[in-house]
Amino acid sequence: MPDHSPDRSESLRPFIEEALRRALALDPAAPIAALAPARLGLNSLGAIALQYQLQERFGADLTIGEILGAESVDGLAALARSRRPDHGTAGDGAADAYSPLPHDGVLI
Repeated sequence: MPDHSPDRSESLRPFIEEALRRALALDPAAPIAALAPARLGLNSLGAIALQYQLQERFGADLTIGEILGAESVDGLAALARSRRPDHGTAGDGAADAYSPLPHDGVLI
């Protein structure tokens, strides 16, 4: 079961950025927060994988259209945060630390 506590929510943007960097082979130093995921090269298959990861890790329920239509990575993170089942509630503080994706770049 995913950990939906607020501390976990704070790691949404870094998680999304890393997922996109790995899946799309983006330069780790390139600023991408203000760019749209689709403009970065995310396609529908990548969006499905990201959708799955966001649901499993954060409980964020997003559609493929919302992921591909996001105006920026920051905007996608804010939308994902708002779609968590406990959005706006206090968590139990038992969040585990952010852990990066596997180094093979696979989102699933």
